[in-house]
Amino acid sequence: MLVRWVLVAALAAFLGAVVWAVARFGLEAADQTASVVGGTVALLSLPISLYALRAPGGAGAGAAVDGGSAAREWVPAAAVDASLRPPVTTARVRGRDSELALVNRLARNGRGMAVVCGAGGLGKTTLAAEAAYQAQQARRAVFWIRWQNDPSRLAEDLARVAQDLGLAEERLEAARRGRAVLVDVVWEHLASVPGWVVVVDNVDTPARVGPGRDAVASYRGWLRPDGAGLLVVTSRDTAVGTWGRRVQLVHLEPLEEMAAAAVLADAAPSAGSEAEARALAVRLGGSAAGA
Repeated sequence: MLVRWVLVAALAAFLGAVVWAVARFGLEAADQTASVVGGTVALLSLPISLYALRAPGGAGAGAAVDGGSAAREWVPAAAVDASLRPPVTTARVRGRDSELALVNRLARNGRGMAVVCGAGGLGKTTLAAEAAYQAQQARRAVFWIRWQNDPSRLAEDLARVAQDLGLAEERLEAARRGRAVLVDVVWEHLASVPGWVVVVDNVDTPARVGPGRDAVASYRGWLRPDGAGLLVVTSRDTAVGTWGRRVQLVHLEPLEEMAAAAVLADAAPSAGSEAEARALAVRLGGSAAGA
């Protein structure tokens, strides 16, 4: 309530300044005065607005993550470190309705691990990005990590995810000092906080994920189905033995001719006719949907 009255007072001050300027200097000078005053009021109001969005009971109240407690409120675009935000989807997902629905259902259920897998060029990253976007629209906390064939980088990224989800600095510091196992500290926290989706993209070398030499399917490493949210991995590795029996594999097959042609037309709408797009889709074998 206090925040609301402060914002109303700021608006009233702005309008008063405009009226005074018109009376004192004329319309042209008043326009310049209004620009200066308006910019100043906007700058002064920004911290107040951000506080209102984040404070319990403020403007952001009632937007809690699905399944989360009332104490944790999320402002989706601002809650996540910029380097962990998912890519902006620019292409429509074609011909993957059932696969996308499966990932979305898993996200709603809020637990487990899904591996979107298939050959290169079938649209694994595109599908994961669309699922991430839809999870954001559902007010979930969404994080995007790109696998760079570096286990230590993955460890750092997942630790930052856990911190964004409320992992105490003391617990993290204890792990860094060797008084706890970092991977277990991170996943114990991820198992206690519901309502998130984490995408780890392009894990084409799962044997290197670590830590150590444990296989992913042992579920003792950095990729586990044990969280209170959904972990989504994209990979060219389609083997059940790699990922284990507790993971939902989402296999992507080459697109049907019409869907593949639509993808090409979306990417280059002026490149040719529908018939030419279909002919090219056949030549590409349905692998026109992206990475």
